[in-house]
Amino acid sequence: FLSAFGEDGTLPAVVATLLSNLVLIAVSVTALEISRVRTHGPGRVGAQVASGLLRNPILLSLFAGVLATSLVLPIPTVLESYLDLPARAAGRAALFALGMSLYGQPMHGGLGEMSWLVFLKLLVSPIVGCMLAIHVFHLDPFWGVALVLLAAMPIGATVFVLAQRYGTYVHRSSTVIVSSTALSVLTLTGLLIWARSG
Repeated sequence: FLSAFGEDGTLPAVVATLLSNLVLIAVSVTALEISRVRTHGPGRVGAQVASGLLRNPILLSLFAGVLATSLVLPIPTVLESYLDLPARAAGRAALFALGMSLYGQPMHGGLGEMSWLVFLKLLVSPIVGCMLAIHVFHLDPFWGVALVLLAAMPIGATVFVLAQRYGTYVHRSSTVIVSSTALSVLTLTGLLIWARSG
C-alpha cells in the first residue's frame, strides 16, 4: 500500500497521518462515547462506541483513501482537478474556523494548562521523537529527521473538531491549537536549521 506513494518526502507524512489519525482518533472517540453513556449497560456502551466510530467522517475518509490507494483506482482528471482546490484550502479553512471560534472570548482562561500542552507538543514531543529515532528504532537520517519534524508540528485541528463534536473544551482546544501554531514558526524554524546543518 505505502509503495504507491513512492519513496519521497511525502511518505513520512502519509505514515504519520494514517497512524496518528487511525489510532488517536479511534481511542479519543471511544473514550468520549463511553463517557456519554457510561451509566448504561455494556451492550449500550458498545453500540454507542461502534456507532461513533462508524459515523466519524475523518476515520471514514481515511479508510476510503486507503481502499482507493490499495486498489489503485483511476481518478478522472476533471474530478482530480475539482477536488484539488478544496484539498489545498482545507488547512487554511480549519485555521480560519479556529480563529473565528476565539472571537470575543478571553485568551487567559486555563492559561497554565494550555501552556503546558503547547510546551509538551512543541518541545518535549520532538525530543522524545529524536530519542526514539536514534536509540530505539535506529532510523536512517531521512526517517529520523522526518519523525522529529512531524513530532514538532503544532497541535492539529482534529482536536478542535472532536471538542466541537462532543461539546467539551471547545474554547481551550481552539486556543491551544492557535497558540501552538503561532509558536511553531519559531520552533520548527530552529529544527529545520538543525536538520540542514546535521
